[in-house]
Amino acid sequence: DEYVNNTGLMWELAPKYNALVIFAEHRYEGESVPNFTITDSNNNTTSAIENCLSYATSKQALADYISLLSHINPNHIRPVIAFGGSYGGMLASWIRMLYPGSVAGSIASSAPIW
Repeated sequence: DEYVNNTGLMWELAPKYNALVIFAEHRYEGESVPNFTITDSNNNTTSAIENCLSYATSKQALADYISLLSHINPNHIRPVIAFGGSYGGMLASWIRMLYPGSVAGSIASSAPIW
């Protein structure tokens, strides 16, 4: 939210280039936090979130974003530019590096990438 609310770049460029602006939420953040429980044979219920945390990696988040983009832009007809600040900037850089066929460029602000 901080990056989105404090940068005008995306909002200025989108209308100029007739661009679609999409915000994807990172897996297990915000509204995307699962509430998994496991019930054993004695009817004891425990949280299974620990078992799910292995899916909360940055690489998995990038794969989620690419999956989303493949539905929105299936034939890569429109160029995609990733934006982000801080951790989101790291993701913007990494998605461009790991998926150059899907993401044409990225703008990373305050991204501690190394």
